Amino acid sequence: MAHKLSTFLVNGSQFPKDRFPANYVDQTVIEFLQRIRRLFDSSGTNVFIGTSDGQSGSWEIIRQNIWPLVSDNICRLCSSSSRLDRLRQFSPAILRNCAKLQSIDYYGFFPEFPAEDNANASNQAVAKWLFTPRGDGLPKMIRCLYSGGMDGLKRSFVNASESDNFIIKFWIDDDDFGPFELTNNWTGERLTFRRFNENNWLLVRCPIGREEDKWTNWEKEAIELDWWRQWNCIDINFEDRDIGDGMV
Repeated sequence: MAHKLSTFLVNGSQFPKDRFPANYVDQTVIEFLQRIRRLFDSSGTNVFIGTSDGQSGSWEIIRQNIWPLVSDNICRLCSSSSRLDRLRQFSPAILRNCAKLQSIDYYGFFPEFPAEDNANASNQAVAKWLFTPRGDGLPKMIRCLYSGGMDGLKRSFVNASESDNFIIKFWIDDDDFGPFELTNNWTGERLTFRRFNENNWLLVRCPIGREEDKWTNWEKEAIELDWWRQWNCIDINFEDRDIGDGMV
C-alpha cells in the first residue's frame, strides 16, 4: 500500500507504524482516529472487528464514532459471522454500502443463497455483496469455511444477467467434492472450482477470455490473503469495561 502509519502516541502508548489497535476507547482515541483518517484516503483501510457481539456499549461507540470514519474507505474486513450480525444491525445492506470493500476475511460459513440483505441472514448478505458488481473490474475476494451451498451458487451464476468477478478461497476436506467449470454465455463468464494446492481450493468467477497474467496474480493474492500481513489496519477489539469516562 502507498502509506504506512507513522508511530503515534495515544494516552502514553506507542503503536506500530502499520497498525492501530483500538483495545481501549475514549474521546482522545476518537480524536486521534479523526486526525489520521487522511492517511487511508488513497490506499484504503483494513478493518478487523474483534469486539464481542454482546458488548452493547462498545457497539454503540463503533456505530456512532468509529464506523463512519472507515466506511467510505474500507477495502478489507476481517470478522466473524456473529460480529457481522451485529454490524449489520447498523444497516442490513452495510456491506454493499461500502463501495471500496474488495475482500472479506470471514470467520463464518460459505455464502448462502438466495442472496438477500434480510436482517437475520448474514451469510445471505455476504452472498448479496459478492454478487453485486464493483464496476471497476477488480474481483471481490472471500476467505471462509465451507459448509454446503455450492448448488445455490451454481444456480445463481447460471441464471445471472450481469457480469461479476470474484475469488473465494476455502479449505475443504471432502473426497467426493471435485473440480468443475460452468459457463454463462449471456454474461460471457465462466465459474471454475479447482484445488490450488494441498490445503486450498479456489472458486473463481471471471470472463471466459480473461487476461491470464492479471488473474494469475489475483488468484495468488487471494491464496496469500492474510490479515496479519496487511498495512493500514485498524483493529477494533475493546469491550464495555475498556470504555473511558465521558463516552457513554
